Amino acid sequence: MSKAMNQILELGQNADKFHPAAVKQYREFLDEIYEKVPLDTITDDDVKAFLSKSDFEDYQHSIKSLFEWLAKCLLTNDSSALKSYPPLFPVWGVFGFKNLLLKVYQGKLYRQMVADAQNREHLDSRRRDREREEARIEHQQWVNRVNKSLDTLKANLSKNTMPEFQTPVWLKSYHPSVWVKQLSGPTKDWFTAKTSIIVAAYKVTLEKALRDHVYVQFFYWAYHLPAVQYQAVSPPLVSVKGHPLKVKPGVPCLKWLLATYIISVTEFWQAAGNITDRRYGHDFQVQSSPEKLGTVYSGPAFWKYQDAFVTPLSLLALLAWGKAELPGVEVVNRDAPWTVFRVAGFSTEISLHDDFIKFVRDMTKTTSLDKALLDRKMCDKETAGLVKAKLEKLKEPEAHAVVPGTTSEPESTGDPYMDVFSALVGLGYTKGEATKAAKFACEKHPHETLANKIKIALQYPSK
Repeated sequence: MSKAMNQILELGQNADKFHPAAVKQYREFLDEIYEKVPLDTITDDDVKAFLSKSDFEDYQHSIKSLFEWLAKCLLTNDSSALKSYPPLFPVWGVFGFKNLLLKVYQGKLYRQMVADAQNREHLDSRRRDREREEARIEHQQWVNRVNKSLDTLKANLSKNTMPEFQTPVWLKSYHPSVWVKQLSGPTKDWFTAKTSIIVAAYKVTLEKALRDHVYVQFFYWAYHLPAVQYQAVSPPLVSVKGHPLKVKPGVPCLKWLLATYIISVTEFWQAAGNITDRRYGHDFQVQSSPEKLGTVYSGPAFWKYQDAFVTPLSLLALLAWGKAELPGVEVVNRDAPWTVFRVAGFSTEISLHDDFIKFVRDMTKTTSLDKALLDRKMCDKETAGLVKAKLEKLKEPEAHAVVPGTTSEPESTGDPYMDVFSALVGLGYTKGEATKAAKFACEKHPHETLANKIKIALQYPSK
């Protein structure tokens, strides 16, 4: 015997057996169905008659999900059950249930219309009206799904925030060109593989017809931070006639680098145009307006180091200590904003921009060079330790008699003049310059140590 759907679905006097919150949810669910379908007008036999096999299976699944949920919401003798929340309502389990009942109701109405119709023309007219109305209803449902999927995409995109990557205060006054004249960056497709996955994951949430009307634009932001590496630069090897070739120790230096970090930016846009929805022979147009939907950020991610230049530690010590000169370090040219230095043991002259000089002096006003570099995360502890040790050695009194790039007391061949001459040539002097400086040092200071003679020769104004 068939039963009306309201008898099957309504709780009636049994409502007191279930959790009050569950009863409230269930009645709200039935109220939504009643807005479209008067349940007392259709029966379970009507369901079997007007639903296809697949729709009927969906109907049975929904009924099963509802009753299983209600069974879980039954109250027990334990009074604590009222203090807890009931199980979650099976939203996905009953998805489409209302539309299935609406289809049954409409099918029954249609059958009744056919039975009451007086002629085929009347039946066709009613059928066209019904299809037009169903098309309108389904189209509106489709429009609602499109708008909902678009709102969902916007909501998901709005959760993305710009990654925090602020330029340190100590660096804000200095442009990256202080270290690298020509900045470089990755190609636009550096994040292509990763970005493609991100884009696909967001667009799949859209209603299918809308996906072709949403496009993306890519670009990136680059951030630069200076860094240093310790490096001992060996002076060129020079052979002096009558003396064997000797390997000189390297000049302690810092190699400056510029670390580049990338933040990838992906913007989602809705394109202008019309989206066509065709139902029951009727075409519906939905206008798509140009609109920025949101932004996705990736990063910051390290890209690469760009080589800048190399500075001997003795030159950096001169800047950090505020000295006008140090043994083996001299200014050979000044053409604002550039200063050219010559450092003993270093094969080339070094040009430093005023901004870089100011940078070194500013960061060492209240602390040592090694601590300044470490505090600014421009090097690791081991590198800072090397810098500290080399700076301490430069501060030792006896170190002032030692030229960077030589040993603490150069090996003597027994001929002071040739020893000084050989050392100067090894430091880049021409033979003519080395001859004059060596002769001056040996004749004017014959009793000085070899290291001091070399120091005196370096101060000779012939070069």
